Amino acid sequence: MPSQIKKRTWCTTCQEFELFESHLTSETTVLDAEGKEIKKLSKTSCDTCGNEYVPYSLSEVPEEKILEQRERYRQMKKTEFIKMLSAYQDMSKSNILADMMREVSDRPVGYTVKEDDAGQEAIDTAERAAREAKKLADIEFKEQYRGAQRNDKCRCGSGNKYKKCCLPKVNSIR
Repeated sequence: MPSQIKKRTWCTTCQEFELFESHLTSETTVLDAEGKEIKKLSKTSCDTCGNEYVPYSLSEVPEEKILEQRERYRQMKKTEFIKMLSAYQDMSKSNILADMMREVSDRPVGYTVKEDDAGQEAIDTAERAAREAKKLADIEFKEQYRGAQRNDKCRCGSGNKYKKCCLPKVNSIR
């Protein structure tokens, strides 16, 4: 039997990041913001206090709790990555189908924890966007000096020679 997935998220009652378990209930239909029907098959409740999950905003959560949860999230992602790499390494060494069947049959009944990102994905996305913007700005800066000779006046308008002004910066851009 496959293991159940529990999600760790903020419990407004316990005031802590707790595990929430999904419970199947009767099928209910809900309308989203665009008026489309969404079928809900389960509700989630806190394993500690039993209260149902209530959506929250990060401003309601103490900073130290957010940082703790982000660290748990990073560790979960690191573990998933290591498992994925080891699976690829194992594929070349053995019979894949037999190993998968053995893993499914030997897996103990229990649960796995899916960590809440606590805003970490937004931070990572912003950092990636900033790196991309810097890369584009560097390329644009380097293009500005394409064809410039060392002893020409610098195109930045400083009045200095290019070799004494912007050439070292252009050469440092990869």
